[in-house]
Amino acid sequence: LPFLECPFWTGVGERAFGGWERVDAARANDLRREVTRNRRIPELWAGARGEFAREVDEYVGLLGPLYAAISAEAGGAVVVDNSKQPEVALLARRAAGVDLRVVHLVRRSHGVAYSRSRTGTRGRGGRSRRAGCAARRRSTASTARRRSRCRAGCRSPVRRGCCRCGRWRR
Repeated sequence: LPFLECPFWTGVGERAFGGWERVDAARANDLRREVTRNRRIPELWAGARGEFAREVDEYVGLLGPLYAAISAEAGGAVVVDNSKQPEVALLARRAAGVDLRVVHLVRRSHGVAYSRSRTGTRGRGGRSRRAGCAARRRSTASTARRRSRCRAGCRSPVRRGCCRCGRWRR
């Protein structure tokens, strides 16, 4: 079912923005690409400044109503966002009405290194992973460096931003 024909997502768009036609999808996608980069983690922690701060505020302004609309449309109290980037958590915690909780699931590192070293195709779509395209290979050392950076980025928000019960503080 195409996105714009799905009753659930049509309802979400109506609740959040008065309809998806009122959202500049290209701008939202550009913002997402700009603010959800690993290199932006220090800026997100320290406080974004200048143009980046404006982009963060604009993007976060989309997240709050979106999460609230998803919750209302689904009739649930919890929205599960399966984002894998720590930057997304750092942004979501700024959104109005979001009571963020983080569950950090870790895959065994040797399995990741093996998967990243194999050739083949990926079946998922995405910004850099088109369905059926050849998978980009990485050396074990490169994979280990990337995973260490990502895990450090995931651990930092949890340690620094949470109280003992695991809830995010503003």
